[in-house]
Amino acid sequence: MNIPQALHVLALGLLPLIAGAAAVKVRVDMLARVTARMLWLQCVVASYVCIPVIFEHHAPVHPWPGIALDPTAAIFILLTTIVTAAVVEHSSGYFARELLGGTPPNPRVIREFYLCTMAVMLCMYGIAIADNLGYLWIAVEASTLASAPLVYSTRSGPSLEAAWKYLIICSVGIAFAFFGTALVFAASQHALPQVGSLSLAVLTRTAAQMPPALLRFGYVFLLLGYGTKAGLFPLQFWQPDAYSESPAPGAAMLAGALGNGAMLALLRVSGIMLAAGQGSFVRVTLLPMGVLTTAVAALFLVRQRDAGRMLAYSSMENMGIMAVAISLGSVGGFCLQAICHSVTKTALFLLYVDTKQIYGTTRLERLRGLITISPVRAVVLLAGIAAVAGTPPFGSFLSEWHILAASVAAHEPIAAGVLLVSITCGFIALSIHACGIVFGDPPAGREILPQQFARRWRGVAAPILLLLIALWFGILVPTSVVSAFARLSP
Repeated sequence: MNIPQALHVLALGLLPLIAGAAAVKVRVDMLARVTARMLWLQCVVASYVCIPVIFEHHAPVHPWPGIALDPTAAIFILLTTIVTAAVVEHSSGYFARELLGGTPPNPRVIREFYLCTMAVMLCMYGIAIADNLGYLWIAVEASTLASAPLVYSTRSGPSLEAAWKYLIICSVGIAFAFFGTALVFAASQHALPQVGSLSLAVLTRTAAQMPPALLRFGYVFLLLGYGTKAGLFPLQFWQPDAYSESPAPGAAMLAGALGNGAMLALLRVSGIMLAAGQGSFVRVTLLPMGVLTTAVAALFLVRQRDAGRMLAYSSMENMGIMAVAISLGSVGGFCLQAICHSVTKTALFLLYVDTKQIYGTTRLERLRGLITISPVRAVVLLAGIAAVAGTPPFGSFLSEWHILAASVAAHEPIAAGVLLVSITCGFIALSIHACGIVFGDPPAGREILPQQFARRWRGVAAPILLLLIALWFGILVPTSVVSAFARLSP
């Protein structure tokens, strides 16, 4: 064991653990401020540990057996940290305004939110650094259990139904993934007689010696299992309900951080298949699923009537694009799409927090005239919709263009065509919905969010920061970043 490397990896989990303990002990009125300060400090720690791993040409860090910090893991750890810090920072204003409403939340619910947010963050760290299929499965399952209370935070009937649907469907998926993990282990026993292995490094090195039929069978179950957690078609039934029924900060965590975990797991297991010379099988199975996910999500976006479900289907569309990138072996395109989607979707869900509090509803036909009530939020909302829809100069345009180019280069013209049409339809639908929210006359009726909060620009600081990251990846990316992404591997 390399002690300095082990200390660096341990340092990543220290502040989230302290923040989780603070969620139990610190006074509720100080909890958001304390947690947010810890997480911004955690961004510094994560940057110190992860940035050298991303840019330096070294082998992955292996502080313990089954744990590896490679450039791909470092990117997702840093991304998760930034997204979580932004969510926690914004949630302080959200809970302060909720306490002014007619039905203020129970202090226990607020504590549960921060505790579960820290738990989800640690689970995402575990998924990223897992160098063992068994550890990977445990981390993904733990992330499901840690995030379920976020769905049920409102303690309403629909949120209870959404939480149970989320738990049951994802647990069935995780059971498939467990069976797939067992099949891959059985296949490894042919390459390593009477021993076998679940180590990703060992499986990748010996994949060519495994029985192709057994390896394919295992991959299908892993795809079904982790595809369910990612919300890929036709396994996405839990996603719209979970996203729309969660309090918006919780939905921001589900979309901006948790969704990446299952996709990263798919990337890891697809890497084993590529090493075994089964890239064509990955393309045959995962590419149609990714393309159909994008197409179906775009169709639901066109006739959507609820703002929360609109953002959920937008997330589903982006999960499909990321699945296409994995199937084509475009790790750089996958990571760039994951980064841009996470920061922009988190920004949109945080704006959704404020919009829901301003109007007291999530129905799109009643969300009108935001430019009159809060001009700053209206402008940031339009920028966020442009970013998540892949409009230049945001980084999502580059990632989607890269993935489309990869599909053409791989001689998949049908997939490229369907993907292009789906992205275009999604862009049009999101633009129409966003313009409807921003312009027009505000509906008559009660406003939950007072004007002094609605016009306060500080409340949009976290969404603006996240959108600036997406903008940076579109127009100011240095050559070193491009080279680092080109070197990424599963």
